[in-house]
Amino acid sequence: MTSRDSNFSSSAIHRLTSCGRAANSVGAPFFSYIAEKRQEKRLQRAISKDVNAKAVNWGKLCEPIVFEMLSLEYKRVHRERLVHAQISNWTGIPDITKPKENRVADIKCPYTIKSFCDLADSFNDDGDYTEFKKHSPEYYWQLVSNAALSGCTKAELIVFAPYQSQLNEIRDLANTWIEGDQNRVAFVNWASDDELPYLVEGAYYKNITRFNFDVDADEIEFLQTRVKIATALLHADEATWRDAKKVKDVEKLIELIC
Repeated sequence: MTSRDSNFSSSAIHRLTSCGRAANSVGAPFFSYIAEKRQEKRLQRAISKDVNAKAVNWGKLCEPIVFEMLSLEYKRVHRERLVHAQISNWTGIPDITKPKENRVADIKCPYTIKSFCDLADSFNDDGDYTEFKKHSPEYYWQLVSNAALSGCTKAELIVFAPYQSQLNEIRDLANTWIEGDQNRVAFVNWASDDELPYLVEGAYYKNITRFNFDVDADEIEFLQTRVKIATALLHADEATWRDAKKVKDVEKLIELIC
């Protein structure tokens, strides 16, 4: 299976989309992400380790519960890392797909109710992704990237927070957890209801909130251009890399690497 080591992954691809103050320029996160991947290429291993954080493990624990709540039209594909057809250093792992609608989707399970509400409130019923993109660029570009990798033309973000009545189901799952180190999800059983995120059933927010949008071909083209430049710089010699870091204009970067 292809790894994310020294590859640009959908989960962090938003860093390549950062823009500088000038028109058609790149921002600092663009170069810092490439720098990390150049280091990983030398190390032949990932720099960052799998984070043992409550928020991360809460999400992993809740995802299968969310999937079981969805219709049978959805397919879970969370074990398959996709690789771009032309750019081998561009990879990603979607959570689920809906083949019938050519839709790629990701599941997010915020560990705080405030995060859940802020994300849910950024959604627009008419498919306008402007506010969502502004609020959560990392999730927006992750979906756009996974759409490019999978060939899907539609994207969906599914956001989950359990009702209080579902907390015991989550605790039961933690007790029989086989997807990884069980110790990482044990905190769920030690926590009281009020120490875990939950919604009041019958209130304004539902336990599952969805946002669907058509993936703009121009956005995919923009991202693909950024990834192509980043990939060239990933494999560039030291002299070219030093020169590139002095350049912010996209057109001048393209000239430099050609």
